Amino acid sequence: MTNKTIEVPVVTEAFLEGLSPKEKASAQKHLAAIEAAGGEAHARTWRRLVAALRKLAPRAMKASGPGVLQFYVADGKYQMQVFSLEDNRDGKMVLYLPDILAQAIKAKVLSGKAPAATAPVQAVEYEIKDSPGQSLRIESLPSNLPDPPAHMKSMLGWNRKALRVSFSADSVDQSNAAEALCEIAAKAWAGK
Repeated sequence: MTNKTIEVPVVTEAFLEGLSPKEKASAQKHLAAIEAAGGEAHARTWRRLVAALRKLAPRAMKASGPGVLQFYVADGKYQMQVFSLEDNRDGKMVLYLPDILAQAIKAKVLSGKAPAATAPVQAVEYEIKDSPGQSLRIESLPSNLPDPPAHMKSMLGWNRKALRVSFSADSVDQSNAAEALCEIAAKAWAGK
């Protein structure tokens, strides 16, 4: 993982393209609430991650409740959900993505060992390789997870597993690592 220069997009109509007017208003209201609470670093992280996820999953974006965005790629004539970003404005963000934990460890984005396929769902702190002392809280979610959140439910099943990655909205190192995980995941559908 390389240390990225933070490029913060401006929220424009094009940035929120594909959302219904109601969803656009919800996303803009969410961002305004973050900024009003004095969370400029939080708002910068949210805008940057949304822009990165839009680039990696350009098919569609959907707002499903306050602070929740879903991202899709083409799957034949259909679309497949590949990411979900949840921000409850509590200083933490939660990112759902395909289970690429083993690839992330192999690519030296994270250090640690991926849990066994039969391990129960539990949160594990994985150290960020290029940022000593920084870690991401990651849970491996099985395809048969009981009662998954509605905004990521379609990411499971059909032998698909997902990761739930929790990180501080104010940490550049943690948000860079979360974005790097998404870039690894996007290799599965890039060029299709």
